[in-house]
Amino acid sequence: MTAGERVRRVRMYDFLARDRVETTITEHIEIMELARDGRLDDAYRALHAHVGGSMAVLLERARRAMTQMALHADRL
Repeated sequence: MTAGERVRRVRMYDFLARDRVETTITEHIEIMELARDGRLDDAYRALHAHVGGSMAVLLERARRAMTQMALHADRL
């Protein structure tokens, strides 16, 4: 599985809210501008923060979904 295929799975759940799309675009632009300007250490840190932030959002959504499922298990 390629990196793009793995990222696509996260993106599918991360882009459920408009603010996440806008944040992602802004962060991608920042990462690319840093790399373009030769600030590779800063670009790496920004990329790491971006991926970590997306994962945190995804994990929080999963936690909320599991909580709701547990609270309403009698309805399933």
